[in-house]
Amino acid sequence: MDTQLKDYLLRTVRIGVLVTVAVVGLLVVLPWLPGTPVADRTTYLVVVAVTAAGALVVGRVPWPSIIDRGWGHHLLYLWSIGDILLVTALLVPTGGADSPLFWTYALTTVFFAASYPLSGQGTLVALTVACYLAVGAVTDTMPAVADVVERLVLLGLIAWMCSFLSRELLDAASGHAAARDRAERHAALLAQVADSARHVHDLDPERAKLAVLTALDRLGFHTAALVVRVDDVGYRVDAATGWPEDCQDDVIPMDVGVVGEVFRTGRTIMLEEYPGDDRSVASIRDQGIVEFVAVPIHLDGVVVAVLLGGTATRGLVQQDHAGEFELLASFAAQAMENADRFRAEREAHERLAALDAMKTDFLATVSRELRTPLTVIAGAGRMLAAEWDSIDDRTRQELLVQSNASVDHLSRVIRTMLDLSAMQAGELRPDIGPVDLGGLVTTVLDGLVDDLDRHQVVVQGTADVVVLADRGLLARVLDDLLRNVALYTPAGTLVAVTARPVDGDVELEVLDRGPGIPRAVLEGLGTPFLRAGQINTRGRGLGLGLAMAKETLRLHGREMVITSTPGLGTRVRLTLPAAATPPTGRTVRRSLTA
Repeated sequence: MDTQLKDYLLRTVRIGVLVTVAVVGLLVVLPWLPGTPVADRTTYLVVVAVTAAGALVVGRVPWPSIIDRGWGHHLLYLWSIGDILLVTALLVPTGGADSPLFWTYALTTVFFAASYPLSGQGTLVALTVACYLAVGAVTDTMPAVADVVERLVLLGLIAWMCSFLSRELLDAASGHAAARDRAERHAALLAQVADSARHVHDLDPERAKLAVLTALDRLGFHTAALVVRVDDVGYRVDAATGWPEDCQDDVIPMDVGVVGEVFRTGRTIMLEEYPGDDRSVASIRDQGIVEFVAVPIHLDGVVVAVLLGGTATRGLVQQDHAGEFELLASFAAQAMENADRFRAEREAHERLAALDAMKTDFLATVSRELRTPLTVIAGAGRMLAAEWDSIDDRTRQELLVQSNASVDHLSRVIRTMLDLSAMQAGELRPDIGPVDLGGLVTTVLDGLVDDLDRHQVVVQGTADVVVLADRGLLARVLDDLLRNVALYTPAGTLVAVTARPVDGDVELEVLDRGPGIPRAVLEGLGTPFLRAGQINTRGRGLGLGLAMAKETLRLHGREMVITSTPGLGTRVRLTLPAAATPPTGRTVRRSLTA
């Protein structure tokens, strides 16, 4: 088994055992807590004891040797099935299908979604659903259909997200390991080359180029240059020693001179008489050069560069020495390729680190974003179920309002995640048509009266303006932008929504005079799941609003530009195609101050 996969499975087992121990500790204490859902303590404690014994057995299993023998996944499947059955057994004495311990299924789901292939995940998800429905049928405690659907859908989404992230991490880690192995094999090969070229093999691109030129200098050349292609239309000096600096940026057409001939033919050219009238090497005419060599550097069968050398010493460039110069050029090609691979490996490592950080942030944020409304819903449901006859109608109404608001929030989060994923996958296409911008702005603002009731909102230039856009997507973009303003600016902040014609388009601007956004934060805005601040200190949300806005504008063939000055406010400009109807330039001022 692959070493990385084995290490991953061993770490997964270790975390699974620790989580099981923590859950057992909670389950032992639960029956003696106020408001405990445990109805049958005897049955409950028997199941807890079996769970503890199972955790002890799993912890004592010699996992490294079992995984090496190929039995690891089979035993992991048995463990997961046993955990699902134990969680199912715990539901019976704690309220059946309506038990708050239902969410313990989420722990088993995360475990098998992170550990098994998709086929195994699907089987275990199906087993979880079947066990849950069986508990409801046996105990006659099945909740409302909407509650059941909600729970199972959220459980499925947890499985999907964890499965996606674990696969991404494993793929990235495998790619990183493969790139590292290739670089190490290549470095070992380079270590065996001729001693005269050992200094060429530097993993830094600039130092590798300098080492190639220095090697020519040691061979007695007074000037050396590395010439590279420029978009297949010409070439220029990329690095040089003994070459006039004011000539290094000149781009020479590909059909000119000896260097151009080497690029075209891929053959080495050695001249025992310096071509003084050749434009490709004219810049070193006054340096006493008498002999000259131009050697192609091949990568993947293509001439990507030419190594030039000029010397004032007679007899240094001889036709039977061509093989030596070509060997040096091959060292240069290997050095350049090795430097590119090392750079790619470093970039892959940086991407892997960024992906790992994003995964951690994403899981923490999503967990909090889902847990908070679920806690509200569960709390309201339990209170209504337990205290229905003892609470007044007003309290019932408040609990229902809170529960419905949390359901709406969950729905909005999930819909945004799915829509953004569909946009990026090309599965969501905008339904573009004429949109009355003034009416759209009014509709959006009417829906945000409670959010902006302490802000002064000014609308200008939107009357009689018609743009070509998807009305629903554009409304969501504007709604997200204004919600951000309401959330991140203090009461009394001036907010201006302005439209103006610009080169056949309409520029829609949302301006606020709030505290502004720091430059370091501004650079990352619009990146999915990237939000400012630490997990425990920033506001609610997944940071998908601006990512949705950016993707929506891309689907319209236009762009979104965000500028901000700390202390002076933030300006967001959306460019949209204009329809036939021109703007009138009228100004509408609306104050939402309560």
